[in-house]
Amino acid sequence: MTGVKKIFHKILGQSVSWVGECPWTDTLCFGGEDGKLVFSPGSFGIEDEAKTNVFPLATDAINAVAFADNLFALSSRNEVVIGRRQAQNGGGLDVYSHDFSGGAHGVVASQTGAFLAPLGDQGLLLLKLDHCRVDAQTGSRQDSPFNFYKLIRLGTAPQGEEVFASAGRGDGLLAFPFSKEAVSVSGTHHSFEAHDIVDVCPLNDPHYPLAVACLSRSRAVFLIRDVLEDQTPFALNYGGIQGTSYTLLSAQGHLFLLTDRELVTLPNVASRFLRGESLAGPLEIACVPVNVSEAFLRRDQAILLIEEDSSVAQLEIEDLIEATASAHRQAGLEWNGRPHQESSSGATDEVKPVDNVAPEVKMVEIVPIESGWHRNDPFNLILIPAA
Repeated sequence: MTGVKKIFHKILGQSVSWVGECPWTDTLCFGGEDGKLVFSPGSFGIEDEAKTNVFPLATDAINAVAFADNLFALSSRNEVVIGRRQAQNGGGLDVYSHDFSGGAHGVVASQTGAFLAPLGDQGLLLLKLDHCRVDAQTGSRQDSPFNFYKLIRLGTAPQGEEVFASAGRGDGLLAFPFSKEAVSVSGTHHSFEAHDIVDVCPLNDPHYPLAVACLSRSRAVFLIRDVLEDQTPFALNYGGIQGTSYTLLSAQGHLFLLTDRELVTLPNVASRFLRGESLAGPLEIACVPVNVSEAFLRRDQAILLIEEDSSVAQLEIEDLIEATASAHRQAGLEWNGRPHQESSSGATDEVKPVDNVAPEVKMVEIVPIESGWHRNDPFNLILIPAA
C-alpha cells in the first residue's frame, strides 16, 4: 500500500495554535499559544529574521488569522486584532484600536476588505477600516440569539453580494449575503434537530459557489448545493469512523473529516454529490491516526495538522487519495481517482525528516440517519456600534 508522506514544519521555541498561508509571502505563518503571530523565515525580505518575523499581538492563543490585501485580522478568546502591513518589505505591522472588547471563535476576510468574526451567542462582529479608523459593529438576533461558531466565506450570490455561512452548533447552519455598506444582515436558517453542527466548509467548486458540507458532533455530514435556497440536504453517516468530530475540509472534490482519533479521507464524495451521482453503497476510505484538535487546508493541495510537539505536519492530498487508489488496485478493482504525482512542499522551516505513515484503508457502509432538517423563516441581524 502507498504510504502518506508527512512533511514537518516548525518555528523553534513557538507553541503553535494556528497555521495558514500568508498571501503576502506565499509561505506559512503561525499563530502562537502566547498570542504571537510568526511568519516563516525569510518573510518580508528582512535580514534580521528573529526580530522582524515575530509579532506579539494577542494575550491568548491565536485561533484564526485572515488577510485582505494589505490588511490583516486575528482572533483569540480574549480579543480581535485588526491592522495593516507596513510598506512592502518594511517588515512591520501597524495595529489599530477599536471599540469591541472580547474574543471570537475565528475571523474571516471579505473581498471588500471588511472582517467578520463569530462571537458565539453574541452574534457577529464586523470590522471595517477607513483611513486608520476602525468601525466596529455587532449583529445579533434580538428575540433568540444564534450561536455563531465557525464562519466561512463562500462565493457570490446572484445579486452580487458575498455569501457567508456559519456552523451554529445546536442552532444548525446559518447563511447570509453580506455587503460592506449593510446596516442589517438577513439570512437563511437551516435547522437540524438533535444534531450539533460544529463545522462547515465550502465545496470549492466554481460551478456551485454556494455549496457547502456541514458536520455534526456525531460525525454526520450534510451536503447542500446552495445554502440560500430551500434545498433538502443530503445526509451521510458512514459507519466505522471513530471519535468525536472536530473539522471538515473539502478539496479537489474530496472530503476530509478530522475527529479526536483520526483524519478520514472520503474520496470524490463532494464531486459526486455535485454531479448528481448516487452516494449510496459502500465507500473506500483512508484513516490516518492522529492526536490533534484542528486541521487546516493549504491551498487546494495539502492538509496541515498541529501535532503535540507544536510541529505542523503537512499531508499531501494526492498521497491521501493515492492510498485508497492503491488499495483498489491491489484488490483488482477499477479506480477513477486522480493519479499520484510527486510534489515538493517548498518548506523553508522543515525541522524533521520526512515521515511516512500507512493509513488504514477500509470499506464503510452508510448508516441511516434522520437529519431533522427544516428551513426556518429568514433571520435578521441589526448591526449596531460595538461597545
